[in-house]
Amino acid sequence: MTQIPKLWAVIALCVMPPAAMAAPVDPCLVGIWAPDMDRAAAGYQQFIPIPVTVSGVIRAEITGDGQATATLENVEVTMAQEGATIVNRADGTIRMDLRMEGGDILAEPVATALSVTASLVLPDGGEQVIVNRDLGNEALPAEIARASYICTEETLTVTNSGPAPNVMPVWIRQ
Repeated sequence: MTQIPKLWAVIALCVMPPAAMAAPVDPCLVGIWAPDMDRAAAGYQQFIPIPVTVSGVIRAEITGDGQATATLENVEVTMAQEGATIVNRADGTIRMDLRMEGGDILAEPVATALSVTASLVLPDGGEQVIVNRDLGNEALPAEIARASYICTEETLTVTNSGPAPNVMPVWIRQ
């Protein structure tokens, strides 16, 4: 039902605000960021036509040398319809190398240690696990994500290029 490489790519693009590698890095991008979770739920609504909630902790740290690490703790994306609920869970880290090109940010995944689970919770409370995988570097997508951004002292707004959904477009400086 769920294709792991596509799931990983969606997770990586959803949780990693792109930044710049190569010198110099836009100083505005350097720091620790967390997504605006209310806007993340609304972002999922763009391509999932049922109610969605997003919870947990996501932090992305961007360093001056273009390294970015996203940490996911108890992240759940929950979709409910007609008494059944699908719960996607993720915990772990994703590391990316970042660089600028033509005013855009390119994010290349370089390492991951991510646990993902997708479950179906039935109306009677029973739960059936559909996917339960630990994803390591073998699951890294070959694609390099491209995005434009607007950075202020308090927020980072990201617009993904290409087919990936832009589910976490607004990040808050921590």
